[in-house]
Order: sequence, then C-alpha cells, then structure tokens
Amino acid sequence: MEPVIQLSLPLFDPPAFDDLLQQRHACGILTVIINRRLKHGWQVKVLPFSGKRQLSIPPFLNEAPEEIKNCLIGWALLPCRPQRSRKKTVREQRSLFEKKIWNYIESLPDVPRRMSRFNPDDFSGNARGHSFDLREVFDSVNNSYFGGSLKALVRWGNAGSRTSYHATKTDANGHRFNLITIAGAYNHRDVPRFAIEAIMHHEMLHIAVPPYKKNGRAVIHGKEFKSGERKFNWFREWRKWEHGKLPGIVRKTGKA
Repeated sequence: MEPVIQLSLPLFDPPAFDDLLQQRHACGILTVIINRRLKHGWQVKVLPFSGKRQLSIPPFLNEAPEEIKNCLIGWALLPCRPQRSRKKTVREQRSLFEKKIWNYIESLPDVPRRMSRFNPDDFSGNARGHSFDLREVFDSVNNSYFGGSLKALVRWGNAGSRTSYHATKTDANGHRFNLITIAGAYNHRDVPRFAIEAIMHHEMLHIAVPPYKKNGRAVIHGKEFKSGERKFNWFREWRKWEHGKLPGIVRKTGKA
C-alpha cells in the first residue's frame, strides 16, 4: 500500500493508452483522444446510443507515466450513476484518481498553473488530530531537518484516506502556497510519533527538493530526494511500520 501520492518515474517510455486499454479489456468501451484546446484538465463524454466513452486529454498527458495514465482510465470508467450503496465508494475513488493526476500535473515545470479560489485561511483549523497536531509536527521536523527554512500549510486528509501529498496552490491574489495533506489513516491513536514525523518529512522534501526535468521527463524522486529521505533518523523503522502496521490501522477505519 502506498501512503504517498508522489511518483517514481519509470526507466523506459510509458505504454500508450491503447496498450493500457487492451490490458484492461476496455478497448471497446473507452477511447482516448488528444484535445489541444485543453490546457490543464481532462474530460469524459458518454456517447449517445452506444454508451461508449471518450476521454479527452491535453497533449502533455499523453506522455504521462503509466500510473497516471491508469488513473485517467480508471477515472473515465467510473460509473456515472452508481447504485446508492456504491456512491460513497465511487466518490472516494474519483477523488483519489483526481488527486494523483493533479499532483502530477502540478509537478511539471512547463505546464502553466491553474488559477483557483484557494483561500489559505480555510486551513487554519484543520491540523489537530486525535494524537498529533500537524502544525507542531511540521515545525518540529522543519527545525530538526531543514533549519526552519520551509513554509507550508498542513491539513489532515479525509478520514481513512491512504495517500499523503504535497501540492502548490494559488490564492485569489496570485500568491503561491505549499500545502501538505497527510493521509487520514495516520490520524489514529495507534500511530507512533516517528511515523507521523516520517511522512511529514517525506512531504516536506518535495518542497526542499522540487521536481525537475531530465531528458524531457519530470524527475520527482531523484537521487537527491532519496538521499534526503534516508537522513530521517527513523527512516527504516517507518518503512517497516508502514508495511507491517499501517494496513491494520486502515482496516480499523473501515476504509480498506
């Protein structure tokens, strides 16, 4: 299980959409077209009579990593009118797909940022959890590992969510902010201090070591990032806990 949303890019060219659709036996259900008028987002259209779907993407998403392409396909194939018993599950799946895709888009240096109605004041009271105050955790990690140099807003993700991520947001005045969202699965009394600090340290590294382009590809988890991650004192313990204990906590929340 991956508790973070950032991606390690593949060594080889990602497979084409047609190849992925064939693997998922979805060639007769979904087609993907490039729409050069789209600058940031993507959209799906259900064709009349046949019920087939058409996913329109901006050109740069045609070069996205395999995981992002699969997220786009998964998003496009979600039921438009799910049964009442599945509405919540479908909504959570759609939100997860969208977070991963937008996080990838916002990591690309050459893609213009989308303007939003982001208001930093909305995040002032969303840091306190059952056992940890994310503001205090951020400040502690910031002072211990980054010399207090980083600035970010912090918040908890939805209850039981399993992905943490860093994103940049723009307010109505054009000011940029770093926003760190910690997975709701970490907001549990059984989560040890070193684990919450480790996931915070990981997301803060994405501010300290921003993505860059190499040979035409965005590098998110490069050598410098991985080296910085291993400087966290409890890195190995966190990875062991993450694989051994976190799945059980997720199951306790009923969101697995």
